[in-house]
Amino acid sequence: MPHPVRMPKLGLTMEEGTVVAWLVEPGQTVEAGQPLLEIETDKVVVEVEAPASGILGPALVAVGERLPVGTVLAHIYAEGEPIAERAPVRAPSPRPPTPPPEPPSLPAQRAPTPAASRPTPAAGRIFSSPRARKRARELGVDWRTLSGSGPRGRIIERDVLRHVQRTSSPAPTSAPGILLQATVQPDALFALHRQLGPHIRADGGLEPTMADWLALAVAHTLAADRDLLAALWPGSDEIGLGLLELDEHATVSAMMLPLRAGLGTVVQRRQAAQPASTDSPLLLLLDLSRTRIDSLSMALPPPHPALLALGRLQAAQAALTLAARPNRLPLPLAVRLLEQVCRRLDEPYLLINR
Repeated sequence: MPHPVRMPKLGLTMEEGTVVAWLVEPGQTVEAGQPLLEIETDKVVVEVEAPASGILGPALVAVGERLPVGTVLAHIYAEGEPIAERAPVRAPSPRPPTPPPEPPSLPAQRAPTPAASRPTPAAGRIFSSPRARKRARELGVDWRTLSGSGPRGRIIERDVLRHVQRTSSPAPTSAPGILLQATVQPDALFALHRQLGPHIRADGGLEPTMADWLALAVAHTLAADRDLLAALWPGSDEIGLGLLELDEHATVSAMMLPLRAGLGTVVQRRQAAQPASTDSPLLLLLDLSRTRIDSLSMALPPPHPALLALGRLQAAQAALTLAARPNRLPLPLAVRLLEQVCRRLDEPYLLINR
């Protein structure tokens, strides 16, 4: 039996919804949970997902039609199941003489033109995916001001992330924005470092340092958490790291590191690192494990989005400090980054056994 796609009830007070656009053409194969169409309530435009996997049948209602909750909008058929022929699509129901007022924060919208397939967005109407709106709220971006790169100009998550990357401005030099500190227990890391260090060398004879382990932990973390990767380097399989060296000028050496790199690759990339340009955003790493400095609080040098500093070993523990710009790494993502890097430093065998 075909599975009906119904007008959902999205809130206690919702009684009707309007079909805005179909995202999938009739006859296409869909997966359960895949967005099929967009509907508009009195408050927001949302996606309706497929209740089952199969083949989408003809639309039973017109775009622009206002329908009660529970109305069957289409059917999803199993493979080989006969698909009903397209039924005549009803004309949009007349709207009440006095339409409800638009929310003051949204631009004026024009009623969509009925069509059998997804239309080009009408002037004044802006389409966006739920993931794009969620990410925009997290990053403090007004998604209605963006240009969409999705189908028919739809705003998708990638558009939000690219906007943030283009428009991020340096934070005030008097404060780092976000400053977090956690404690790691590096006994296992130091033991593994002493065991593997002499056997892993770059061509010039360099052995691994604590900064190399920190870089490896960051790469593994970003490879496993696509949200973090998208916030810092959207659409990339390499990350830009900057090694902050404690010379008189606080030099930053830049290196690009593949997400799936091993420790030997990290050492080789560090050996080949070059002085960073002033406009290259890098995640800075600072190794203080051989000093008497436990942690730091400093302003991030622009344009870098974050800095991780490993403090000296004391009483079988060390502090790991993260300074970050909230417009590039919001607080929830900053906490996730620090926690996951700490976990990998506490359990360093995770970094060499995949």
